[in-house]
Amino acid sequence: PGSLLGIVRAAVGDDPRRLLVVAHNPGLHEFALALTGSGSAKARQALHDNLPTSGLTVIDFAIDDWSDVSFRRGRLERFVSPRLLKEGSDGG
Repeated sequence: PGSLLGIVRAAVGDDPRRLLVVAHNPGLHEFALALTGSGSAKARQALHDNLPTSGLTVIDFAIDDWSDVSFRRGRLERFVSPRLLKEGSDGG
C-alpha cells in the first residue's frame, strides 16, 4: 500500500479531480482498505471481505491535490463486484 500511495501522490494532469488506478492484486485490496476511513458500512464490509477480479472501488477525498491523499481519509462512495452485479440483475 505504501508504494501505491506514493504513485497516487505523484499524480498530475489536466483534471486533478479524478484519478483512475488500474492494478492487480496482491496489494490493491490492502491499498483500498487502507485508504478508506468512511462511507457506507455495507459497502465497506463487502470491500473488507474481498476485492475480487474486476472489482471496482470509488473513493472520494476532500483534497485539492493528489499529494494530500493519505490513509484512512477516503470515503468509500461505491464498491462493485461481479457477484454484486449478478445479484442486482437476478431481479429483472
